[in-house]
Amino acid sequence: MYGKILRVSSADEKYISGEYKHISCGKAPMRDKEGNMHYLETNDPRIIKGEFTSIQKGIAIVKDNEGNTFSVSVEDERLKSGELVGTQKNTITVKDKKGNKFRVHKNDPRYLSGELVGISKGMSSPVKDKICYTNGIQNIFLSKLENPPDGFKQGMTIKRKDKKMKCVHCNGVYDIANFKRWHGDKCKRKSFTEITRFFD
Repeated sequence: MYGKILRVSSADEKYISGEYKHISCGKAPMRDKEGNMHYLETNDPRIIKGEFTSIQKGIAIVKDNEGNTFSVSVEDERLKSGELVGTQKNTITVKDKKGNKFRVHKNDPRYLSGELVGISKGMSSPVKDKICYTNGIQNIFLSKLENPPDGFKQGMTIKRKDKKMKCVHCNGVYDIANFKRWHGDKCKRKSFTEITRFFD
């Protein structure tokens, strides 16, 4: 039955075990140079060659003054004028007294009153009251009573992020750390739910 399309419950044992996979698993909707849409495997060599690009290329998810969200071209004049802004603008990630985390507007009464606080509130830094030493490559933190190893002196080396990687799902270019954390197989553009149509 490999390759056949079936409709099953999300609680189906074969779906949970991985024997059945969502029809969009490992695939992404892409656009060719003529603007035609195709549904391709994410490792398709034509994507790497640049023959196909993400359908999200040149698109920004924005919100208006009333909080309505939608997608527009990055060249949209309303985006340039500030009439439309990114969905995360003027928001902050917070937590409540139970530790639940979510995003709210910076002017949210619960945040202003202290009912909600920033997610780092109350957390202690593991390097607090310690001194940073570097050998030009590696940074280490020692207490004031500890002596640094040979070759280390007080200071910090900032690692450069010159090397970039391109995500085939959202078509963005990112430094290595951000790519590994948010993109590639973890990219939010990778999975599309309830897709039942293929584009040829």
